[in-house]
Amino acid sequence: MLPTEHYIQVPEVNLRYVRMGQAGPNPLLFLLHGVTDNADYWGWLGRELAQRYEVVALDQRGHGKSGAPEHGYQLQHYVNDAAQVLQAVTTRPAIVLGHSFGGWVGNRLAAQYPALVTKLILEDPPFRTDMPPNPGPAEQDKQRWDWFVWQRECERMSHAQKIAHCHHIHPTWSDEDCELWAMSKVQVRTRIYQANGIEWDWRWAEFAAQVQCPTLLIHGEKALGSIVDDAQAAAVAELMPHCRPAKIANTGHAAHRENREAMLQAILAFLTPSA
Repeated sequence: MLPTEHYIQVPEVNLRYVRMGQAGPNPLLFLLHGVTDNADYWGWLGRELAQRYEVVALDQRGHGKSGAPEHGYQLQHYVNDAAQVLQAVTTRPAIVLGHSFGGWVGNRLAAQYPALVTKLILEDPPFRTDMPPNPGPAEQDKQRWDWFVWQRECERMSHAQKIAHCHHIHPTWSDEDCELWAMSKVQVRTRIYQANGIEWDWRWAEFAAQVQCPTLLIHGEKALGSIVDDAQAAAVAELMPHCRPAKIANTGHAAHRENREAMLQAILAFLTPSA
């Protein structure tokens, strides 16, 4: 079944999501992308999972074709968006897969809305222990603006330049991956990095400790760009009551683009009934 595009109005924002696969006995699989990415970003992995599951991939607010309201970019807004979309598209608990920032959202979603999540998959979430407590609004605004300098540089590039830049910084990615990466950088709204924009929330641990569903923590190698390393994965597994770490060799921050087969097998092994 070809992907279909849908929209749903939640408080403050109109959200777009893509639906793939067919409903069946398996739970729906809900995909949450990373910051500056979008629902189409999942590419081959979304299509592959749709062979076995009904898949819904969300454009989170300020990304893709979803709206970008003037206010409402705290992590809790993203969690509430995800919860409302899930409640609209399925009547059963779903499997949630979040990459990077999407892992932050998925972690808190599973903690705060446990009835909506049957299993959780986190692909290299920003679960860092070396960050200070969340700073005040002015300092957050500065940190956010400084961090997004690379996105503002992308905005000045042509489409061909974006693709060439993607291949330069991610030499192992496929042509399709770099095309999707380039398109997502066009669609992300500048609102997310302006004053009171998207929130960096380093309080992930307090929510991780509350997650009761089975969780798969996927990470790569720190030397290749993975945020989570072996020591951090072990610390997360000790904190989360039902967490299983899975290291994907020869990958950094985006295992699903750098070692496709190993990523897919790790997910399917986790989702089998015996897992």
